[in-house]
Order: sequence, then structure tokens, then C-alpha cells
Amino acid sequence: MLRAVVMKTGAIAAACWHVTALPDELRLVAQAGFGAQQIDVAQKQWTGHEQLLRDVAAGKESRTVDAQLSLEGSTRTLRLHFVPTDDVLFELFFDGGTSIDDAVIAKATQDCVQSATKEVSSDAHRTMQALIRLYGHTDSTNFEKQLVEEIRSWAGCDRVTLVRYSGRRAEIRAISGIATFDERGPMVTAMCELVQSLQTEGHQGVLTLQQNPQKLTSYAEQNSAQDVEYWPLAGANCAVILETFGDTAAPSSSPGDRQLLISGIGECLVKANSFSVLKKHPLLRWLAPLGSLFHWKRLAVVALLAAIVATLCIVETDLVLVVPATLTPEETWQIHSPMPAVVETIHVTHGQHIEADEPLIDLHNDQLERLRQELNGELGTVKQKIVDLETLRSDPTRSRNLGGEALQQADLAASEKELGTQQESLESQIELVDKQIESLHIVSPISGTVLTWQVDTLLRGQPVQPSQPLLNVADLDDPWELELRIPMSDLGAFRRVANPKVAFLHPNGTEVVLVKNMEVSEELLFDAKEGAVLPVGFRVPRDQIPPATKPGTQTVARIECGKAAVGYVWFRRGIDQLTQWWRLRFG
Repeated sequence: MLRAVVMKTGAIAAACWHVTALPDELRLVAQAGFGAQQIDVAQKQWTGHEQLLRDVAAGKESRTVDAQLSLEGSTRTLRLHFVPTDDVLFELFFDGGTSIDDAVIAKATQDCVQSATKEVSSDAHRTMQALIRLYGHTDSTNFEKQLVEEIRSWAGCDRVTLVRYSGRRAEIRAISGIATFDERGPMVTAMCELVQSLQTEGHQGVLTLQQNPQKLTSYAEQNSAQDVEYWPLAGANCAVILETFGDTAAPSSSPGDRQLLISGIGECLVKANSFSVLKKHPLLRWLAPLGSLFHWKRLAVVALLAAIVATLCIVETDLVLVVPATLTPEETWQIHSPMPAVVETIHVTHGQHIEADEPLIDLHNDQLERLRQELNGELGTVKQKIVDLETLRSDPTRSRNLGGEALQQADLAASEKELGTQQESLESQIELVDKQIESLHIVSPISGTVLTWQVDTLLRGQPVQPSQPLLNVADLDDPWELELRIPMSDLGAFRRVANPKVAFLHPNGTEVVLVKNMEVSEELLFDAKEGAVLPVGFRVPRDQIPPATKPGTQTVARIECGKAAVGYVWFRRGIDQLTQWWRLRFG
């Protein structure tokens, strides 16, 4: 409706307000042209806007004003045109300075109102239609309070009470003219007893005091009521009770008008309650369209969902993991330098077959050479001193010249013994240095093939450290090893079976199946792409490896982990993570 008004008048936006004298009864009925912005929220930040709406509604005359709207740090000049009607107030927004034709706007709003109400002539029918139009813009609690006030005003009675049935129990939802009430009060208790008894007896039609039912008469005498009417609303599982006290004027509506008015109340309550439920439970908003389907369609949807869930939980399929793998010879040696040194001579090249103990590389360490020379010099000096002492001890003439032959012989023996100890120490040190120098001549630990590329270019004349790898030598004729790295996200599926069946893809495109010789690491490793991974190795006979296969060839492996439900196969990673969290949280 508002979109039609905007199109006919040339406005940039429009809003429809319901305005009453009560401060909390300014309510936005509908809006158009504002996008996601709610004008009733924005007007709380718009100084004077609410008062302007009330002034126009009270004056009942069209008005045009210029205003500045400040929202989210920006200010915009607008021209506002207000058109009040019997039920609502139209507010149209134009750009500042736009000329406004009152006649065009009045006709456009009138046509839209007539189209919305379908040109009804009955005041009761129009009131009912107005209530139905407004039901979706408030929740059930507020709507029930507004509803009893509207009925009291229209029916001309003194008090209107709305009752909702919950099984066999009756609950007072709203009483006109009373914001809050004591549920244990005598009036509320008497009314609950009345509607419970009428519900138990199965009264489906309208009851009035003139019909002289005993229960209504007893209730009227207890509450001093001159007239009591009971209107059941079967569709909403509710009832409305109209009461008149004392000498009051005649009702402002006829029984027929009341019947017409109250016939729409049940629909209003049902829809308002649905709006309230959807607002509290967003999940129901997604399921709400199912309510418009026929009953058999709803059953079909439920049956289809149940069949899908049953299929996911019951039907089994193969659980297969595909992980990266590497082919390497089982006996592979990585050659390191035993100490800091410089590469002096290289005896092998890439791809060369060598035998065990055949030389690979000669290293040179200047410090060891100098140390050996120093130790040899010290050893020569000590040996010469020992020879001199032996000569001195064997010369009797020198012993007599020095005097004290016995004492002199003892000193010479002690010196000779000390020099002997020094000689043994130096010889041990020289032997140790010789072994270190000998270790710089590196030989192959196995018979195999050199795997390192461009050995001479990479190493000749280069300084090396003990942790630095120099060469890789492998025996290509012995069995090979297939190393799998299983990511953490696949460990749950891998551990479902004790002996999973593994197959890997040959470099030539064929598939090889392995069923034994599995070795699982006890520690996780970190992979730059996969994160934490579990290494798993399989021994592969050499005859299953093509002759042209290079060590370190990358391939893929397929791990068959048995049968599992289709739902687990599809969503296993999320299920495994949830299971791990549950075990950590609840043991």
C-alpha cells in the first residue's frame, strides 16, 4: 500500500503511524523506501518528531514542514507532508524544496486506504480489518492489552476480559482498564472458575445473561454485574467476557456488529501469538513456511527428512583416506663431518655405485695438524731427556764429582720416571689426534649408490660443520619404505581398524596393495602444509618398486579403514572433533 503512495506522489519514502493519546501508543504500522533502517527507531534520535506526529494527528489536517534529519553523523534536509485519516497517519518524505500538490497526495492516500479496506461500509467490519492489519506489528502480550481496550470502546461495555485456555486450566490474559492484576484476587478467581466450568461443559456458542444460564447469573450476582456476555474463540483457544455494571447507557453497537467484530478476534490472536513465537525463536522463522503447506505435504517433508537421517546413520559405505606418501630405500645413510673441517678431496659422484669402506670424501683440519706437530715436538724433547738421564746414571765419574752417589742415583731415577709418564701421555694424545685425523677420511658405511646431486660443485673447498649433511648413500637393491604422513584430522578414521589395508600409486600409474609390515610412530611431527602429522611406514619389497624409481619420489596412498555409516564418512572430521571435545570436557 505505501509503495503505491510513494509511486503516485513522487515521494522518496513514506511511513504509516497509529497514534493515540497514550504516550506508549505511538506505533509504526508500515514503512516504504527506508531500506533496512527502521523509522520508528530513527525517530527516537530525531528531536521533536514524535511531538510533531501527535500534533498533526490531533489537528486532523494535512500539514507540510521542513526538517533536518541527523543520523549516524550525517544531516539531510527533508520536506515532510502529513495526511491524517480515521485510523492512521500517513507521513511522506520529499527532498528539501520539492513542491507538493495536496490534491494529488490526498487522492493517492484515499485510493490506497480504500483498496486496503476493500471499500467496506460497516464500521464494525472496518474496525475488525484494522485490528487484523495491526496484529503483526506487536507481540501477543501487548496486542492482548490493546485488544480488550478496543473491544470495550466499540462494544460500549464497562469491562472486557480476555481468557486463554491451557488444557483444562483457564488463564486471565488481559483486563481492560487494568495494567496489572492479582491472579489470586476474588474477581479473577471467580472468573477463572466460570470459564473453566463453561469449557468443561463444552459451550461452543455465545452466552448472555438474558439467556439466564445459572453460572452467569451466579457470577453476575457475586460481582454486581448488570449484564455478562461470554464469547468463545475456538480458533484461538480463548474466550472474551463482556461485563456491564450499574445504570449505563445502551451499548454503542448492535449484537450483529459485535458478532462481526469478534469473529476476527480469534484470527488476530493466532497471528499475534505466531509473531511472538517467531521473534523469540529464530529457528522457527525458517520452519514457518512449512505451516502454509497442506497436511500431506508437511508429512511428506517430515518423512523425507527422517529418511535422510536414517540413511546417514544406517547405510554403510567404504571409509577411505587419501594421504601423501614418499618412497625411500629402507637402508639410507646420511654422511656428516665428524668435526669442523674443510672439504679437500671428493672421490665419488652422483649415481656412482660404491662398496662398503670405499672412500667418499677427504677432509682437512689445520688445527689438528698443528696440534699433532706440537705433540710430536714435545715427545721428542721428552725422549731426549730420558736418554740424557740414562747416560748420566751410567757415568760413575760424574757421580763421584757431584758427591753423594746414593742420593744422586735416587734423584735420577725419580726424574726418569716422571719423564716416562710424560712420554706415555704425549703418545696417548698423539694416538687420539691420529684417530681424529683418520676420521676425516670418510668412507662408505654400506655398499650402495650415491644419491646427492652435484657433489663436487656443492662441497669442494667448502668449510663444513658436524651437523651439516655431506652425502646420502642408499642401498637401492634392498627393500624400500613407503612413509605416510596422516594429518590429525584423519587420525580418528585411521584408528578405527587395527590393520588397515593400504595401497599406493606407482610412478608408472599402477597400484600396489600392502597388507602388512606397518610401523606407526609414537610421536607426531610438524608439517608446514598439514600441521601435526603421524608418520606411518610400510616396508615394500624391491620387486614391487619400478627400477627407474628415484629415492624420495612423492606419491599418494589410499588407506581402507573398513565400513562406516554414510553420515560419518561425509562429516567425520566434524564428528571426530566433537568427540574429542566431549572426552576432554566430560571424560
